[in-house]
Amino acid sequence: MIQPVDLLLPKLDLVKQSSPGKWRAKCPIHQDRNSRSRTLVITETDTGSVLIHCHAGCNFEEILSAVGLDASDLFPTDSYIQHTKHATKTQKNLRSIIERSRFAATLIEIGTRQVLRGEELSTDDLNTLAGAASDLQELLDV
Repeated sequence: MIQPVDLLLPKLDLVKQSSPGKWRAKCPIHQDRNSRSRTLVITETDTGSVLIHCHAGCNFEEILSAVGLDASDLFPTDSYIQHTKHATKTQKNLRSIIERSRFAATLIEIGTRQVLRGEELSTDDLNTLAGAASDLQELLDV
């Protein structure tokens, strides 16, 4: 499955990635063969769509025409969108699991240090530790 950004970038000159999901390139409309500047900004969105902007003000449709693409080529297929949504959802769930695990592990660490120092834990403290251990086990089973 070819992503829209993978269709566009090979058709441009002087492409350089400026940050994750962002590139700069030479504009095929107003920049001549000897130009070394990169006025065209390419951005890949979370859904896989591609946005382009020329800082010199060149027309979007003219830029696409110059590289042999249509506007529809900058949008992913439905299957790519579904894949991206699933991956993003999974990634968000994993972050939540990690944060919840960190909290449970911290509670268990505090309780363990108290026991090691010879402190007697209250029934509420023991129930909190048991709950944290149970939460941690449940999170590890995901």
